[in-house]
Amino acid sequence: MGAEFLMDFFYKSGRISRATFWFRLIFIGLICTAFGMLAGELIGQTACAVFAAIFIWSAIALSVQRLHDGGQSGWHVLAVAVPVFGVIYLIFLLAKKGADGVNRYGVDPLSRDGYLTVDISR
Repeated sequence: MGAEFLMDFFYKSGRISRATFWFRLIFIGLICTAFGMLAGELIGQTACAVFAAIFIWSAIALSVQRLHDGGQSGWHVLAVAVPVFGVIYLIFLLAKKGADGVNRYGVDPLSRDGYLTVDISR
């Protein structure tokens, strides 16, 4: 688990699969909740708010990556500003199957090109 893995939680570029999205969202949610509660008890509510802001930022970054997998723009995250229907629309987009192959946001995270390639020239 290196710096590249941690940057995936905060960087809004590229594509991620549905399973990866949910795993990372739950993981960062649990981590931020645990440390936020601990910081709230030891330091105060300001420290708790810092962990809430970290969670919100990483949830937005992960959502943008998930939208990119479906070929959608990251600006669709702003749909949550519309009460009820915006949230339902965003959840629909996040749960939708990603686009097959390469799109303008990168390669398919589930593609298995080159998997089990055997070099018989030897």
